[in-house]
Formats: sequence, structure tokens, C-alpha cells
Amino acid sequence: HRSTSSVLLTFESHEARESFAHLLHARWRACAPVAAGDAEGAAAEARQLREALAAWRSGALSNLDYLLAVNQLAGRSYHDLNQYPVMPWVLADYESAHLDLQDARTFRDLSKPVGALTPARLAEFRERYLESKAAAEEEAREDAGARGGGAAG
Repeated sequence: HRSTSSVLLTFESHEARESFAHLLHARWRACAPVAAGDAEGAAAEARQLREALAAWRSGALSNLDYLLAVNQLAGRSYHDLNQYPVMPWVLADYESAHLDLQDARTFRDLSKPVGALTPARLAEFRERYLESKAAAEEEAREDAGARGGGAAG
């Protein structure tokens, strides 16, 4: 059983932090002798994934535990916001006291991204996209002008 506890470490200096990180990485590699890029490592990960899938299919593993196992095998972690675990958004019904898993309306339309689930969300998403695209184009023009690459005005 894995612990879900978090630990916050503070260091007196950047050098102390780097030294600790190097030591921790060396210990981790010693505990996991097969590197992720190795054929053996890939085979071990594939075996772990097959085992997790079989346990989930048989009901021995909950949906959450299965998703956590898949995320862990993908290198995701609660300790790194850039690699935070991914959880699917599959429900559409958040109002019923009891979910009817046979009713298609219980689930969201998985053929659409979350940003396009309703016409209002899609319009908002498109507007944000166009605004960010315009801002990026303006920034590129300003950068080109600052480097002397823009047309004289």
C-alpha cells in the first residue's frame, strides 16, 4: 500500500538542495535498477500495466487506484505540477442522487474536448484562443521591430 503523504523540505542553500537531489536520485536508481529507457524496464512497466489492468477488470482494483497506477507508470506525480496525474472527466450528471450507468446522458460526450461541451463553452474557448493568438502575433511583431526586422513605420 502506497502512502499519499507529502513532505516539504527546505534547504539552507541551493548547493545543499542540489547535493540532496543528487543523493536522492542515486538512491532511487539503486532501488529501481532498470532504467526507464531499457528494454527490461519497458517490459517491466508493460507487465505492471497488464497486472493493474487485470486487477481492475476483475474488480480487485478500484477505478481510482487503476488510474493512479497508470499515471504512476507514465511518470506522473502529485509532487510536480507539470506532471500532475491526469483524471478523465467522464460524467455529465452532477445533479442526480443516483447515477444511472445505463443512461447515455449520465456521461459527457467524449467525442468533444471539454472546452467544446456546450455552445457557450466553445464560444468562450474560441474567444480566448483568438485573443491569445492576437497577443502572440503582436508580441512577435514587437520583437521583430526591436531587432530591426520590422518594416519602418
